Amino acid sequence: HCLSVTSTGRAVLYSGELKPREPVDADENSKGAIHVFDLAQSSATINSKWNTINATSPKASVPIPRVGAASAIIDDRLYVWGGRGGTQMAPLGVDAAGVYRCVVTDNALSGKVVWEKVPAVNESDAPDPRSYHAMVSHAVRIYASSHLTSALIILLCRANSTSMPDALSQDVLVTCTHSMF
Repeated sequence: HCLSVTSTGRAVLYSGELKPREPVDADENSKGAIHVFDLAQSSATINSKWNTINATSPKASVPIPRVGAASAIIDDRLYVWGGRGGTQMAPLGVDAAGVYRCVVTDNALSGKVVWEKVPAVNESDAPDPRSYHAMVSHAVRIYASSHLTSALIILLCRANSTSMPDALSQDVLVTCTHSMF
């Protein structure tokens, strides 16, 4: 599964498996669903609960069900990359493994989940798809690393995201790899 926390204290959980080789969102009704828990409201005196929010975007823009993906958050938007798909747990192809962005509109605990694939300006240079890796965000960049390589990959640079209300055109996928050893 992927778990990331927003700047407002909401834990956002996506994908994973409960039964071996079966992504939790494999059926059409749950494809692209996320689960949200408000950590900021959680305390010994308040009964917080997980909320499941189903995807409302067209199914073509929702990532295919997967396990072993990683996620990070920038500007309270969830970004997901990589993983393995289907009951064969085959590595995802470059198209399916690309970076996807999830935006929760209206109310972050019961709103609408809209997914979209982030287009790359250099798609032919995209990093090889991977699974069971780690991602983290810092400022306007997402970094990914895998236990199989000693490289650090910068997946996304968001250029001046505060100047445009729709920053989709400002996302740039890059494949800078930096040796860590």
